[in-house]
Amino acid sequence: MNGAPVDRHPARSIGEGICGVGYSPRLKPEAFLPLFERLLKAGCMYYRDGSGALTLCYVAAGRLNGFIEPHINSWDCLGAIGVLEGAGLMRSDFLAGEGLLKGNP
Repeated sequence: MNGAPVDRHPARSIGEGICGVGYSPRLKPEAFLPLFERLLKAGCMYYRDGSGALTLCYVAAGRLNGFIEPHINSWDCLGAIGVLEGAGLMRSDFLAGEGLLKGNP
């Protein structure tokens, strides 16, 4: 970032930093709330700005220790995936199989 390499947040657990949270109205609140409750019980502080791509870039830059959104469209995050890969943070092959059309875990 600004000519310097990006690096992940130094947290070793979800409770040691701030996690970005995204929510889509395509999900019923009942489907999202159990996950959100688990984050809070784990001691997670949360951040939301309404942009999955920007929040993922904050993760790549080490400003946040993670991001969770149960439903995100590919066009909302594909640009940030390259930034995440550059920081060595991709754990899932988001586009494997029919990921672009149907999504992946």
